[in-house]
Amino acid sequence: WNEPGGESNWNGHWIPWNNVQDNTWHHVAVTLNGGSTITTNAVKMYVDGQLISTGSGSKLWQHGGNIRIGRNGGTKFHTGDDGGGESFYGDIDEVRIWNVERTASQIADAKDWTLNGDETGLVAYYNFQENSGTTANDSQTLSNNDGTISNASWTSGPNLSNMSGSSYTNTTLNLSGYENNQLLVNSNLTLSNVTVNGPGSIAVDGNLTIESGSVIKKNVSLICAGNLTVSSSQIGLTIRKPGIIYSKGTTSITGSTVNGILIAKGNSCTLSSTAVNGAILNYGSTFTLGSNSDVVGSVVSNHSIDLLDGNSSITKGNLPPFFGLNIGLDPMVVPGSYLEY
Repeated sequence: WNEPGGESNWNGHWIPWNNVQDNTWHHVAVTLNGGSTITTNAVKMYVDGQLISTGSGSKLWQHGGNIRIGRNGGTKFHTGDDGGGESFYGDIDEVRIWNVERTASQIADAKDWTLNGDETGLVAYYNFQENSGTTANDSQTLSNNDGTISNASWTSGPNLSNMSGSSYTNTTLNLSGYENNQLLVNSNLTLSNVTVNGPGSIAVDGNLTIESGSVIKKNVSLICAGNLTVSSSQIGLTIRKPGIIYSKGTTSITGSTVNGILIAKGNSCTLSSTAVNGAILNYGSTFTLGSNSDVVGSVVSNHSIDLLDGNSSITKGNLPPFFGLNIGLDPMVVPGSYLEY
C-alpha cells in the first residue's frame, strides 16, 4: 500500500501478538484513518472483535498493480523487503474491503455474520462460496471486482450466522451496527449473558434461546420462527420502554421478567417464576401460568389458562405503547372468539 522511504516515509506498523491458536478460526480487521503525513492512532488492529493494537500511519497511497491477499510479490518485514514474497500458511475466508473506517462496534457485531453485499462502504466482498475453480467472486452489489485464486486448495470455512446456527456469550450486541437494524439468523440462535441494544429486531428462522442474565433493552423486537426459550433474563426495560416478542413455535419462559408484548402462536405457552408487565396474546391450545408467575396488564387467549398454584396471578394494568405498530396483531378481535383476562 505504501513504499518504505517514500511518500510520507511511513514504513508500516508492526504488531507482535502471540495469542493465535492453531487450528482455530480468528477474525482479523485492520482500519486506517490517516492523511498525507504520519499521525498517531491512524492504524487500528482488531482480533476476534477486540482492539489489540494502535499505531501511527498515513493514508493509502495509490499504486499500480493488483491487490494481493495471502501473498505479496515483495513482502515487507520490519527489517526490510523480501523480493521473493511469502505465502500465507493457513486458511482464509470472508474477505471484506471497505472505503470507510469501520467502528469497533461494527467490527465486533459483524465478525460472525455473512454480509448482504449492499452495506454502506463495502467495495469488495469475497465469501469463497464457489467451492471449486480459481475465481473468487465479488459478492458486493455496487461493482464487480472478481479475484483470481492461485496455488490454493478448497477447505471448510467457519460456521457463520445466516449459514448455520450461532451463539453469543458474555457480549453486547448493538443492532444499530446491522443493515436496517436487523440481525438475521437462518437457523438457531443462543444468547447467553448478552445485552442487546436497540432500536431494531432479531429475526431467527429457527429456535431462539435467551439465557444466563441476558438483557434485551427497549425498542427491540424478537421474531422467532421456531421454539422460544427464555431463562433468567429480562426482555424490555419498563412498561414504557418495552420489548416485543413474537414466537411461532412453543414458548417457555422461566425465572425471567418481560416488559412489553408477548405474541405466542405455537401449541403451548408456559410461564414459570416469571413476571410479565404488559400484554400477552396467546393463540395456542395450552397456556400455563405457574410457580409464582404474575402478569400485570392484559392477557388475551384463544383458550383458557391453567393456573398451577395459588401464588400466580393476573392483574389488570397498563399496556405498553404499541398502537400503530406493525407487530402482527389483528386490528380487531371478534367478540367471543378470544378470552381476555
